[in-house]
Amino acid sequence: MSLYQNWFLASRPWSFTMTAISVSVGAALGAMAGDFSWPFYLVTLVGMIVLHAATNLMNDYYDVSLKESRIKELENGKGSENFRFFKVSLENYDALKIIFDENHITRVCHLAAQAGVRYSVSNPFSFMQSNGVGFLNILELSKDCKAENFVYASYSVLEFTSGSHIR
Repeated sequence: MSLYQNWFLASRPWSFTMTAISVSVGAALGAMAGDFSWPFYLVTLVGMIVLHAATNLMNDYYDVSLKESRIKELENGKGSENFRFFKVSLENYDALKIIFDENHITRVCHLAAQAGVRYSVSNPFSFMQSNGVGFLNILELSKDCKAENFVYASYSVLEFTSGSHIR
């Protein structure tokens, strides 16, 4: 897939339908009031779709405060006595090893990853360092501590265009 195709897909073009409907409804209301201009309608439609695409491209990452509030929910919810959150880079094997060694970890739920198609296209080596090395570190440490359960989010980001993939 080319760079332009990746950017196009990252803009989530299937979501533009609602933008087109909204602008068209506004244009229809204007036409019913006797105030309609085709050039103004087309410029507005194109402008709103471009704005929608730009917003989609900029919204690849969650707001940090959303992540922090979800951690608090886990820390204070049912079963919270069995939950611990450690803020550490998944690329830092030594820090992770200390966490695994000092805690009797029996279950691992690995959902951490650097998200975003846009970032993976513009910074592929950083993206793979973070996600690839981080995943490998968690996987190996889970194996070493003989974790009973290992759950992880889809790792389809490592799929290749030839159809072969790493899982």
